[in-house]
Amino acid sequence: MEFTSEADPSKGTVAASPPKFEIVYSDGDRGLMVYGGYVYVVRLGDKLPDGRRAIGFEKQEGSWSAMTL
Repeated sequence: MEFTSEADPSKGTVAASPPKFEIVYSDGDRGLMVYGGYVYVVRLGDKLPDGRRAIGFEKQEGSWSAMTL
């Protein structure tokens, strides 16, 4: 799964902040991510919208997050 940024450096536009996404659930090797109004299944090694790769998922204080590389 590949996500692209809407910024185009060749046109002089730069993204003001990294893309916003949320991990809402994980069963260990897979997670559910909400991004751009859609829900995606993310597996270990998949590239996330911010350009990093998911290497794990963890739950802290009731919220899920992706561990990245």
